Amino acid sequence: MEGLIIQVPRSMKPHYPTYARVLHPELEQVGRETYDVRKHVRQWLHPCLQTDLSVTGHEIHLELKEKQLLSRCLNLQDAKAIKELGLDTFRQLFGGKAVFFWGSIIIGHNNHLQVPFLFDKRGEFVFEWFRVGYPFDANHPALLFS
Repeated sequence: MEGLIIQVPRSMKPHYPTYARVLHPELEQVGRETYDVRKHVRQWLHPCLQTDLSVTGHEIHLELKEKQLLSRCLNLQDAKAIKELGLDTFRQLFGGKAVFFWGSIIIGHNNHLQVPFLFDKRGEFVFEWFRVGYPFDANHPALLFS
């Protein structure tokens, strides 16, 4: 598989669910406008996840902030662009993993933090919002610009 070029118009604000409040609005338009997802994107795991432990999304969010990686995380716009590549390409890039876009955390219903993610749900390519309070494991990497 050759390079996979993605174009994201960063000057346009992403479309969030109507109930959402954006936790980090300063990250809405951060990131590359044109990039090769195979060359410029990497998967990142919380250090505990690399040892097969489980952590909550709150711990991941805190680690990304403390290590100043949040601004390098892909966001909602990137998730939608990657979804347009199709399920077969997604499988080639990420295997059976669910990938997370921490550049677009929202405050949702009942003030729960949520992060967008993409995954293969038994042959259906799904985009959803995942509650940050839930456990994450080694199959739940964040996508960051390298």
